[in-house]
Amino acid sequence: MGAPGVMSYFPGISHIDQEKYPKTIVTVSVVELSANPVHCYLLWERYVSFMDLSKPLPDVPVYEQHRHLDPITAEFDKK
Repeated sequence: MGAPGVMSYFPGISHIDQEKYPKTIVTVSVVELSANPVHCYLLWERYVSFMDLSKPLPDVPVYEQHRHLDPITAEFDKK
């Protein structure tokens, strides 16, 4: 949490059917400076890249050791 009186941003994710799945709310703590909303947008973009199952994993070093485990990514890497 930030200092008292300082605005902080915390992205939240919930199921579209809140009444049926009330315990699916996830509030994420942004490790970077939470007073700047751009870090929340960047985190959201990272989540979106994993939710789209039709696209390969992002081509960044942190995912390199796992790329072969995803069929879409493995096929993409063969090209």
